[in-house]
Amino acid sequence: MTDSLTARLRRALKDGAGSTVAPTRAVNSGDAAASPEAPASLGSHVQFAAAGADRRGVAFRDRPNFWNWLRQIALNLGPYVEAIAKEASVSGTYTLDIRYGNTYDLTLAGDTTIAIATFPFPSATPVSAGFTLAINNPSGYEIAWPANVYPMDNVEDWVDSGRRAIFILYTSNNGTSWDLMSSGARDI
Repeated sequence: MTDSLTARLRRALKDGAGSTVAPTRAVNSGDAAASPEAPASLGSHVQFAAAGADRRGVAFRDRPNFWNWLRQIALNLGPYVEAIAKEASVSGTYTLDIRYGNTYDLTLAGDTTIAIATFPFPSATPVSAGFTLAINNPSGYEIAWPANVYPMDNVEDWVDSGRRAIFILYTSNNGTSWDLMSSGARDI
């Protein structure tokens, strides 16, 4: 019976105690098949395919030919905690600027127009970006979105009085257009 590469990696991590594990080329590149460089019997560690190293950037080695999996995960996933721009009395025009953060928590104090700052990357650089935007609307103020923000199907792009809503804005074309998604609203 042949185990999948994922099952062998999980078992190696679980058996742990000093194991060093890193993704194979198949994991890095999204290929369906496992890397031909992956050994048939893994034991407590997995040999890292040399081709995959180019895809993940700088590598830290514990000893020759083995990778410290905790460092590799830290390189690939980044922090789980982000700074938040929390504004208590927002009215008029409020500008979201990805250069300063991508998580905003606004409490409205009047009708508000949301603006999105010019995307900080040249249009020839293909990048994506997103904002998480929490809006608290204690008194039923109106929210206006820029013309290049497009709500996804069945998404409410407003917040009723006394409610809090979470919006996600996402672009994959350098800010030319933004998709607006909402997780719904709750009472505040």
